[in-house]
Amino acid sequence: MNRIIQRFQTMVCFFVFFVLTAPLPVNAGAEKPYLKSLKKAALNCQVGAFEEFMPQDSYTKINAFEEHMHLLDALTESIFARCLKIFGQDTVRTPAGIQIPISGKDPKWEKLFGPQWSTIVAANPDGPFYFKMNFFMEWDQECKVLQRFQACLEDKEFCSDFQAEGSVIRMTQKADGWQLIFDLPPEQEAQAEQIKSAIIQSAAWANNYLAEHEKAPVNPDFKYRFATAYFSKINQFLGALKPQ
Repeated sequence: MNRIIQRFQTMVCFFVFFVLTAPLPVNAGAEKPYLKSLKKAALNCQVGAFEEFMPQDSYTKINAFEEHMHLLDALTESIFARCLKIFGQDTVRTPAGIQIPISGKDPKWEKLFGPQWSTIVAANPDGPFYFKMNFFMEWDQECKVLQRFQACLEDKEFCSDFQAEGSVIRMTQKADGWQLIFDLPPEQEAQAEQIKSAIIQSAAWANNYLAEHEKAPVNPDFKYRFATAYFSKINQFLGALKPQ
């Protein structure tokens, strides 16, 4: 959880966590095609594919998180399309978000990025340089637990208590078989919800801002105003996070 907060606060916003548990025992006699589909789902971190191994309340939370991931992806795609239209084809969509090209020769960016900006430019005067917006939510360490559980479905040799460092789910044995269970304290779950909300709000704000200004004159000053407003909004969302 500390890693999640640290990444978000350094503008490499990512959201790694949530929840799965399982009331159903591992089905050692599952058919091969079924196991093959689950193996693919585990490799792709498709947590919802393991619904039958979760109680309903856990699946409800997982499904809600995945719906938010889809919402964030749709917002990011909309922002990217607007940035292409406003700022040009040099705009880049990355796995973490969007990069908008800026000039390393424009001194006002130092006001936003701090004195390290001039050092960065001096070290690589030809650039390229970007203003980055990071909108990032995904499963991470939880995927390792999911993949271990899927291996357990195929071979009982892989069935043992297991939790990857940083994961909020773990694999454990219950009376009716091996299960995936939620292992996140309530106060951390509440903070995770705050962070998830802040990430989505920041993306929604950027999308709305660009929509409102899509006919504004596109020049370095507008790009700088947008970046300044974006970072101000991010700081506002961070300031609203309640310590747990």
